[in-house]
Amino acid sequence: MPILARVQPVDFSGTKNVFLSAIRFATSIVSPSPPFGDELKTSAQEQVEYMLGDDDEEIPLVIADEEVKSESKKGLANICSLFDKELSCLLSQADEEATEKRVMQSLSDLGWICNILSKMDLMKEFVDQWIDFSNRVIGVMEDKVLKSSMWGLKLKLVELTGKVLDAVGYGNVIIPAARRVELVKTWLPYIRQMKPVLDSIGNEETGYPYKMDEDLCQNIEGAIVALLSALPSNDQADILADWMNGEQVKYPDLSEAFEIWCYRTKSAKRRLVEGLDRVGKATVSL
Repeated sequence: MPILARVQPVDFSGTKNVFLSAIRFATSIVSPSPPFGDELKTSAQEQVEYMLGDDDEEIPLVIADEEVKSESKKGLANICSLFDKELSCLLSQADEEATEKRVMQSLSDLGWICNILSKMDLMKEFVDQWIDFSNRVIGVMEDKVLKSSMWGLKLKLVELTGKVLDAVGYGNVIIPAARRVELVKTWLPYIRQMKPVLDSIGNEETGYPYKMDEDLCQNIEGAIVALLSALPSNDQADILADWMNGEQVKYPDLSEAFEIWCYRTKSAKRRLVEGLDRVGKATVSL
């Protein structure tokens, strides 16, 4: 009892300060001083994950704090800036292996902060950032210099995009219809192109590690169907037309989205005809 009497609840400001410090270290783009290397940043990332997974009653108050939100958004901006910088080096650096390693690390950091922001109700910030530089990312990946290399990096991009599609498709993140259309039209062709290429290499090479596994494929397909079904009818028609005219109709299978679009279009047309009939009969009676 004397020991328990001396135990005090954790102070909110103390918890907040620890969280802020961890976020700053975890998202720092300044090279760490020897002898720590990347260990300090990794430890900070683990600390943030631990605190968000803890049952401490202070944590919901901490992540709702405006200063914490602001610092988390700055961290996202830092990581995105570094990723963009490293991405630029892929087409200009002679040391491909070292460059790919740095890009993979910054992409890993993006995946980390994506998970963190989803737990802090800030996933929309990540989605907006991802959509903003998606065209640039795909432009680099489709450059002739990287056409037959960097398969691990290309798979990681698909995996991260899958998380964005999932968040938007199932309504966890609400963005305008124009942004949803941009997301689908940007990444759907790339995913359709990438899957058969990775599958083909995997069929030729035993133990090939960069294939899209079944869970990833199903998750992406389900998210795209859900996202597509909630778009305006004209946008759905454009995307479905491109899908049916493409060579890779098998994946993702958008048949369900097509059936939903057909049903809604027929229903809307029937209601329009019925409405016009009622107007016509009312005019005749007058």
